Amino acid sequence: MRVQILCRSPGMRRCGVEHPAKETYPAGHWSDAELGQFRADPAFEVIEVADEAPVAPADSADRIEALRAAIADLKEADFTQTGRPKVAVLEAKLRFKPTAEEVDAAMAAPPPAADTAPAEAASTET
Repeated sequence: MRVQILCRSPGMRRCGVEHPAKETYPAGHWSDAELGQFRADPAFEVIEVADEAPVAPADSADRIEALRAAIADLKEADFTQTGRPKVAVLEAKLRFKPTAEEVDAAMAAPPPAADTAPAEAASTET
C-alpha cells in the first residue's frame, strides 16, 4: 500500500527529506519507525493509499455512493473538528476529488436499508 504524506508547513525536513505539501510514496519507502515519527508529529499527516483504485465514476449518483462508502470506512482522525471528512483523505481513497456539494449529499444520504424481517416478525406476534 502506498503512503501519502501531507506536510502542513511545506519545506520542513523529517527523516532526512525536505517535504512538499503533499507527496505519495511507494510501499516500503518509509520504515514503520519513520512512519511512526510522521504520525506523532502534528505537522504531518500520513494517509494510506490503495495501490489499485476504481476509476472515478462519471454518474453523479455513483460518485455520491462511492463517497458514502469511503466516508463509512474513515477513522475518527480522518474527520475535521467540525465533523466533516478531510478532502485529502477522501481524494486518496477515491482517486478523485469530490466537491463540497458531493460530500454534503453523501453525508446527508440515509444509510442503506437494513433487513426488516426481524422487525416485521416481531410486529406480527401480538
